[in-house]
Amino acid sequence: MLRVNPIYRGLCPNCGGPIGYDRLSLGLPCSSCLPYTSSDRMQVLLDLERGGRLAGLKWVLMLSREFDVFSEYFRSKTGAGLWSAQASWARRLLSLDSFTIVAPTGVGKTTLLSVYAAYRAEVSGWRILYLVPTGNLARQVYERVSRYVEGVVAYYSTMPAKAKREALDAIESGGYRVLVATTGFLQRRFDVLAKFSPFNLIVVDDVDSMLRDSGNVDRALTLLGYSEEAIRLAMDLIKARARLLKASGVEGEEA
Repeated sequence: MLRVNPIYRGLCPNCGGPIGYDRLSLGLPCSSCLPYTSSDRMQVLLDLERGGRLAGLKWVLMLSREFDVFSEYFRSKTGAGLWSAQASWARRLLSLDSFTIVAPTGVGKTTLLSVYAAYRAEVSGWRILYLVPTGNLARQVYERVSRYVEGVVAYYSTMPAKAKREALDAIESGGYRVLVATTGFLQRRFDVLAKFSPFNLIVVDDVDSMLRDSGNVDRALTLLGYSEEAIRLAMDLIKARARLLKASGVEGEEA
């Protein structure tokens, strides 16, 4: 029986040229980029790089290398390696995806996020805001991140008065790499935080607490550097898509 191997124009993940289904299904670039086939994807990337043909897949190699660096950083800080779920989340974090981690308590979410915040502060030189729902959790996260990197400041209601004053002085002067605070602090002291925006990263531990005040979402987006106009247009788009989905569902039921 004759086997058909269709050719797809513009779908080579590396050069953007034509590629056959057989190579595309294996996650390989086209034969012009790589004359052989292999199941070793790292070797494929390295060969493309050595041959000066690495283009669209360059980000995959960069991500793989940064993941190796982060994995060693994680081990050096915690004394243990990433387990499978943490490794999957780490790849998304390193890809600079904005996403939500949904998993039971005790699987290492906070540990991963704490190390990632430290990594970005120390290695990438980022300014980071780490938001938590309660003062008790703020203290715990502060103690953890402080073990990993210098320049961490925390503010929460149960701090001693002197520590509060020192923390506020550091916050108002921008003298920190990582700021650990509650979502209530975001609401009350937004003007102080906005003086040093945009932040490179905002970590939200417990998104539900963040969403109890819809204004906090706008505040967080503003601190990330988005303009009021961009936020408004995004919200309008979300509402329009919701209306479209609702209308489509109604029409489907009537049909």
